[in-house]
Amino acid sequence: MTSLILCNCRGARKKEIGHLLRDLILRWEISFAGLSETMVEDLSRSDVDRLAGRNWDFVHHPSAGRSGGFAVLWQSDVVQFVPISLSRKCVIGDVTFPDKRSWRAVFVYANKDAYVRRQLWSLLEQFA
Repeated sequence: MTSLILCNCRGARKKEIGHLLRDLILRWEISFAGLSETMVEDLSRSDVDRLAGRNWDFVHHPSAGRSGGFAVLWQSDVVQFVPISLSRKCVIGDVTFPDKRSWRAVFVYANKDAYVRRQLWSLLEQFA
């Protein structure tokens, strides 16, 4: 079975986030994760190794100072994720699971400003 999780981690470098995420990965066989509020400007390979494990690939959008940021992680030996668009507020890509099912995945970290959200909706329409 392949599962996914989306969560607001409120700090990707917190030890308890790594412990929780690794526990959930083992317990629920998670192979795809979206993390919001990473609060890091750069997410390195070693950060992802500590968070999820060594066989996880990732894309990351940095935070602005200590506010925001998001990351999408996938277990590369289980699922394939091909990002097709990365913006300040979302990542869009195609996920292929072991049984060859394919999904268009969109991870959104929306802004509360209505004008900025309109720009996001315009971007999403291109891929709908």
